[in-house]
Amino acid sequence: NTPPGVRTPVPDLAEVGVMVGFRVPTISDPDYPAVLVTNALLGGMKTSRLFTNLREKQGLSYELGSLVNTQMYGADLTAYAFAAPTRTDPITKKEGPAVDYIQQQIMKQIAGMRSDPPTEADLLRAKHYLVGSYKIRHERLEDRATLLGIAALEAPEGTKFDTDYAHYINSVTLSDIHHV
Repeated sequence: NTPPGVRTPVPDLAEVGVMVGFRVPTISDPDYPAVLVTNALLGGMKTSRLFTNLREKQGLSYELGSLVNTQMYGADLTAYAFAAPTRTDPITKKEGPAVDYIQQQIMKQIAGMRSDPPTEADLLRAKHYLVGSYKIRHERLEDRATLLGIAALEAPEGTKFDTDYAHYINSVTLSDIHHV
């Protein structure tokens, strides 16, 4: 699962973007709810590992997170960070390129999901966040129709995935997180 090399197509940028992506189960897979919870824990909410460790503790990025992009035949989880192109090393006080360091730090957070697994409290917070934000996404009729349509077309349970979303999310265990 080594990410592809870092490419910088325009050398004099005011900002750089670092993205690391992995293929994950789609909405049609029973592991999909665990993927959603894992994403929330990694970078999908403000108390996530990426936000806490890279932005708050290290000040590496002004915009970062992770997202799950799912299609009928493929899905990916992408962690990303947008930052200044250079960073100052806190020990040597020398300025250098930020891209490699940010990529290493993102990969460290991803690896930490296995080596330093989330706690039950972390899991519960992520579940509450996902269920609450999903309810909010249903406030507009257009969004409600989109979510219901995606479930109807892509989830094995059909529209039940949308209407019982909280059940699927709340069924995720720490073991499921470790598995995905």
